[in-house]
Amino acid sequence: MKVLFVTRPHIGLSKGGLQKQINCTAECLENRGVEILRYDPWRDQLPEADICHCFSTNAQMHMHVTEAKRRNIPVVISPVFAPYDIPLWKMVLKVRLAEKIPGMMNHFKYLKQMLQTADRVLPLHKEEARRLVKCFGISPEKVEIIPNGIDQRFSGADPTLFEEKYGIKDFILQVGSIDRNKNQYLAIKAMQKLPYKLVIIGETMISCQGYARRCREAAGPNVLFIGPLDHNDPMLLSAFAAAQVFILPSYSEVMPLVLYEAAQIVPAIIVSKNIPLEDHVRDLVMRADPSDVRRWIELIEEGMRMQPKEELCRAVLSMATWQGIADRIFDIYQSLLK
Repeated sequence: MKVLFVTRPHIGLSKGGLQKQINCTAECLENRGVEILRYDPWRDQLPEADICHCFSTNAQMHMHVTEAKRRNIPVVISPVFAPYDIPLWKMVLKVRLAEKIPGMMNHFKYLKQMLQTADRVLPLHKEEARRLVKCFGISPEKVEIIPNGIDQRFSGADPTLFEEKYGIKDFILQVGSIDRNKNQYLAIKAMQKLPYKLVIIGETMISCQGYARRCREAAGPNVLFIGPLDHNDPMLLSAFAAAQVFILPSYSEVMPLVLYEAAQIVPAIIVSKNIPLEDHVRDLVMRADPSDVRRWIELIEEGMRMQPKEELCRAVLSMATWQGIADRIFDIYQSLLK
């Protein structure tokens, strides 16, 4: 079985959850004997493919979807649809306007065509599935919820490496690309009122240089910018192990992998209320409005006094691994080829 993986053309310019989702899925499908063909814009790879699997909602994949269907090649889409900072009714209205008014929000029009053309749509959780069905009118019968897999290495991480290099422990940690959606500025504003140390790990997005500069200008001596760390870097695992509070104040996320990695070992987890969470995890973390600095200050203070929650770690470790997720996707591929 050969599967063509297609995604947004600029995927290689940044490291994030989508890139990890694609790489981990590919690696584990290869363990099942699937040959993964990664998108090459200079070649027509569809004649080599048994299935076309598209990742993200990028409208530039529209041609691959329509051409694959024209050639009778099954299409699977993992949309990673993430506008959770926008009310559902407003999203529905935007999609309808895109269809009615020429040139307005064309990406929604193309996305609707892609989703309705696909043979299977694989949202990460039930809230994403609900929004996709409501906004784009796709048939619920072709929707199957396939979450991200869990990397269980974080549960046994050792803080020593980070503590020896940076000389700090029991700090507040935020991991992710530095951009407006990740909302590092809120964390920095909160730290102006707190005596603790904030560690920010992540690279600055190309389009967010001004935002990153604003964050650095607002940061006091209790904020440490470390820059990007590779996901397999032992220093990243050690940073999680050395932290007391992990924060994720993003305006919108789908299923942030970093949250489920932190939950394996960091004693206190504070998450934006905009982020949909797995049912068995939701009641074990603290949540706040991503614009309410005062509330984040209160929860950070509470988190600095908390003990590790074994129940949260067990809940996360009970979730499927990447190999388990790939096995489910493999079964979907096989069903489409019958």
